[in-house]
Amino acid sequence: MNKTNLSVDTSSEPISVVYRDSEGHTDKESGKWVEGDLEIGSVRGFIQPRSGSERPSETQTRYESDHLIFTEKIDFESGFDELEEGDRLVAADGREFTIEFVAYWSSHYEIYLIKR
Repeated sequence: MNKTNLSVDTSSEPISVVYRDSEGHTDKESGKWVEGDLEIGSVRGFIQPRSGSERPSETQTRYESDHLIFTEKIDFESGFDELEEGDRLVAADGREFTIEFVAYWSSHYEIYLIKR
């Protein structure tokens, strides 16, 4: 049996941007005020609604997430290397979600979301 390498072209998938809320501060070098939202990375993938059949205990979350995104990788900004519960994901279409839980399965991430 021949094995075929099935690579997936993800270039047409929308890109969502992830922000972490932080307190605003004055930049030490420029002296200018910097708003609190920090862009920590971007995620390529389609946001999918979840059915009500999965309970929080099954996904190890405190709240039941209502959306889910699958992605092979997360492109982090310099200084960041993981998503945290409470980070804000802004979809390409402008919808906003709070990240509830992130699972990594060696080949992809599952990011559980709650619509804001």
